[in-house]
Amino acid sequence: MRSIHSRHYLTWSERFRQNAHELVANGYYMGLHRGKKAPSLVKQLKRFTVIAEVKPGSPNEGVFEERDLLSLIGGNAQALSVLTEPNYFKGSVDNLHRALDYGVPILMKDIIVSEFQIPDFVSAILLIRKFLSEAEVEYLMKVARERGVEVLLEVDNREDYEEAVSYSPDIIGINNRNLETMQIDPLNAEKILSEGVLDIPTLALSGYSTREDILRVRSAGAAGVIVGTALSRSERPASRLEEITP
Repeated sequence: MRSIHSRHYLTWSERFRQNAHELVANGYYMGLHRGKKAPSLVKQLKRFTVIAEVKPGSPNEGVFEERDLLSLIGGNAQALSVLTEPNYFKGSVDNLHRALDYGVPILMKDIIVSEFQIPDFVSAILLIRKFLSEAEVEYLMKVARERGVEVLLEVDNREDYEEAVSYSPDIIGINNRNLETMQIDPLNAEKILSEGVLDIPTLALSGYSTREDILRVRSAGAAGVIVGTALSRSERPASRLEEITP
């Protein structure tokens, strides 16, 4: 019988959720203080946007490189996605505060399960539908809106994409990565969008590394993409971001 107390036997999604609750309980997010407000991500998405992700590591690839990625890409970014989860993705709350200096929209990317993880100075937060009950989605969206924060609701299949509209998120994200296996289907977002683009700005997430990839998903109807690993692996991430931005 699987022990729920042993992370070795948990699925990735179970590990992420358990870890998030432990971080909240241990006071990790108490470091999120008030700050000047970042501009709206929804307004930025009125034109196609490549969102540069500050992604120091990932659970299946480890730490990419010990360097200040934010300072390398911040000045070239149209918008920033900042990972704040410290154990699996090696993110930091400090980077979230520092990102304000660049004056662009900021998405806080984390496994959000509690109101204590939602600051009031970011443009938007990520909520992952797969990790949350219906009641949790509704409550966390309510808290975010009370704090003037937009919500990106992430899904990974057509059924959940259509259902997402019922929550009235500000943005929908379609993830190409299966969060149970951590495997990527680079065409997942395109397949889903090919069945019809909903009337909410939709981002395509994970697996984009070339201008051609990005142009293709833009043609499918995406309002933007988030690019992380391709920048984290690059020796010249700022130049790489410029190369792949249409």
